[in-house]
Amino acid sequence: MTVDYVDPNGDVQKEWNSACPNHYECIDGGVRQPAAPTSDNINAVDGDENDIDRFYLTSLPDVQEVTSVKIWIYGNNTTGEHCLVDLQMGSLEPWEGYQTVNMDSGYAWFSKTFNGSWTQTNLDQCQVRFKADSAYGKFDTTWIRAFYCEVTYSEVPTGYSHKVNGVLPAHIGKINGVPTAHIAKVNGV
Repeated sequence: MTVDYVDPNGDVQKEWNSACPNHYECIDGGVRQPAAPTSDNINAVDGDENDIDRFYLTSLPDVQEVTSVKIWIYGNNTTGEHCLVDLQMGSLEPWEGYQTVNMDSGYAWFSKTFNGSWTQTNLDQCQVRFKADSAYGKFDTTWIRAFYCEVTYSEVPTGYSHKVNGVLPAHIGKINGVPTAHIAKVNGV
């Protein structure tokens, strides 16, 4: 298995607060734990309960199967409360289900892991969303300065890296009725 990383690279939904017009630009892309990011942030304050910020992510090439996505979040909550994080592996796929991120008072790294079996296409269309849990009267603020996803996956097997009509053979069940597992060469390659 291979482990690599994807980062936020676009906004889908922006309901949290931010100094940046594009919220993903306030999230330190490329920062990995244990390093502490120093960027601006997105934040949800008292009364922002159920507000959602949702992000597009970069992708990785030559993925055969994704088995795990661990979302690393660098954040803080003034009262040690929490926010919720969710993962969608493909624009037409259901969301995996919110997981609670318990944040201590003081900035730190937190992670939540989603396990499954997903394809290259699923990873290419992956999204992450954060849901605020800041009801009126809690007098708390949640800040997120950085997040990224640690992706565990298997690579497309060597020998099957040539594309057929733009699609990797590992993602094609059959070519002209022949299972791709039984095809050693495509057009002599």
